[in-house]
Amino acid sequence: MAEGDAHVLGPKLLNWDQIEANHRASLSVWRDNEDKRLAQSYEAQFSEVDEEITQIVHRIADIRDEKRKMEQEFEEERTKLAQARAGDDECKREWFTTVRNAGLESDGSTPHG
Repeated sequence: MAEGDAHVLGPKLLNWDQIEANHRASLSVWRDNEDKRLAQSYEAQFSEVDEEITQIVHRIADIRDEKRKMEQEFEEERTKLAQARAGDDECKREWFTTVRNAGLESDGSTPHG
């Protein structure tokens, strides 16, 4: 039988175990390359998203810093206001004490004047 006649006789002359092993090896290489191409196509997108996340995290940190500063300013203003009120309250107490002690309750003077 001539070498060219193998296709005529069918599977009896072919080494199917070797054919299957070659097919599996080729398929494995092809699938590995396909996985690599897929991963590469998404890597750039993943990098962009990671960069956006990093920027957002930095922005959140900046906003927290701004809030801390505002809270500190608020506390400082509240302290100043409380001190001013305490001073005003003391002046009014003194006025009422003076008026009571001087007997001027009926002259119409007020602590605001």
